[in-house]
Amino acid sequence: MKPVLYVEDDESDATLMQCVFADVGVQNPLRIVPDGKTAIAYLARTGSFSDAIANPTPCLVLLDLRLQDQKEIDVIQWIRGQPSLVDIPIVVLTASNQKTDIHRSYLVGASGFFVKPNDPDELAEVIRALKEQWLDRFSERKAFREISAFRTPEDGQKKSRDTSAPGFNRT
Repeated sequence: MKPVLYVEDDESDATLMQCVFADVGVQNPLRIVPDGKTAIAYLARTGSFSDAIANPTPCLVLLDLRLQDQKEIDVIQWIRGQPSLVDIPIVVLTASNQKTDIHRSYLVGASGFFVKPNDPDELAEVIRALKEQWLDRFSERKAFREISAFRTPEDGQKKSRDTSAPGFNRT
């Protein structure tokens, strides 16, 4: 299962997010990096992240708005400039609720924006919504692509393949 890349420079927030992911039942592993520079290295598979098996491309990027080393805007723009990463949803999760931050994030390519609540129960609600909106739908889209990939263009018939996608009948 593809991981979620969480870019968070506050260690206590990162630890809380791990607990909330587990409590909410998010199956995707949570990969935490402390800053934008490390997030770009992970996504570019450079340095210690060069092993694609150990560091798979995430299905979602969660990004803190106020990173100390690099503006999140730079990270979003970098991701959106990479053809192999352009389809990855980027969700900004931050304490800021300023309209200018929200607008700017969407303007450069963020897929979603959540104000990070201080209460762990409220954070769990945000993560549930994120799971339903992006993670569960990612799994459904992936299953659909796997099924669609096995239709022949000539007759639209499915080729024989064993798959775990619900509703997929072998021919």
